Amino acid sequence: MLRGFRAVVDRYPDTLLLGEVYAPPHRLASYLRAREGQGLHAALDMELGLSDWSATAFRRAIRRAERYLFQPLFPTWNLSNHDLSRHATRWGPERSRLAAMIELTLRGMVCLYQGEEIGMTDHPQVPQPPRDRFGRDPFRTPMQWSADPQGGFTTGVPWLPLHDPERRNVADQRDDPASMLALYRRLIELRRGSLALRHGDLTLRAGLADNVVAYERHAGRERVLVAANMGSRPVGADSLGEGTGRILLSTGSRSGTVAIDSLALDPLEGVVLRVE
Repeated sequence: MLRGFRAVVDRYPDTLLLGEVYAPPHRLASYLRAREGQGLHAALDMELGLSDWSATAFRRAIRRAERYLFQPLFPTWNLSNHDLSRHATRWGPERSRLAAMIELTLRGMVCLYQGEEIGMTDHPQVPQPPRDRFGRDPFRTPMQWSADPQGGFTTGVPWLPLHDPERRNVADQRDDPASMLALYRRLIELRRGSLALRHGDLTLRAGLADNVVAYERHAGRERVLVAANMGSRPVGADSLGEGTGRILLSTGSRSGTVAIDSLALDPLEGVVLRVE
C-alpha cells in the first residue's frame, strides 16, 4: 500500500509523505525504506515524547534512534501532538526550555505542535460531554495569539475553550528576548545556519553524571557540543572533553567561551557549544 501512496506523491514536486506510525525505531526503519524509494519520506519517532523526564530515558531513546534510523534514514522527533498531552504538562513548564533545546539539536527532522513554542499546557477542564471520545480535548485547544479572551484566535465561540491566553500568547512573547518564543526562534535560526545541526552525525557522550545528556553533532570540520542537565541540582559535566567551546545558545543567560573540561551546569540548564 505504501508503494501506491509513494507513487502518487512522487508525481508532485516538493511533497512529503510523513507517517504517524506509532512504532519503535526498528519498525520505523521498515516503513521508511529510503534506499528503495518506495516507503514513507519520514515517520514520527514518538519514543522520546513518550519517555519519562530522565537522562537515562532520553539517552535510551536517542541511542535507539541512532541504532536503527542511521544515515540515510533519520528520526522525526515529536514531543507533543494532537494525540499526546503537551510536554509542558507531562514534564512540567519549568522543563520546557531544556526540552526544546534537546529536540531542536538532535539529528533528523522536528515536528512542532502548535502552541509549544509559547509554552502552552493542557487545559485542566474540558467541556462536558467531551468533544473527543478519546479524551484528547485538553491538548487540542486553540492557538493563543494574543491576551484577548479568545486569544486572537476568533471573534466567535471556538469549538474548544482557550486555556490561559492572558498568561501565554504570541503577542506578549514576540518582543521579549527571554521568552519561550524567542528561544524557539533562536534554536531554529541556529539549526538553519549550522551544517552540523542540519545534516551532521550524532555521537552520544558516555561516562557523565546521571542527570546529564550530552552529544556531539559533527559535519566536516564543524563540531557542535550539546549538554543538558535534566536534574534539579547543579552538576559538573567535566567528562565532555578538552579544549574550549563558544556558546552558541543557552537556555539561561550564559554566553562567551568556556573551558569544556571544567563546564558545570545549573539545574535544568542546557548549552550548545561550537568546539574550537
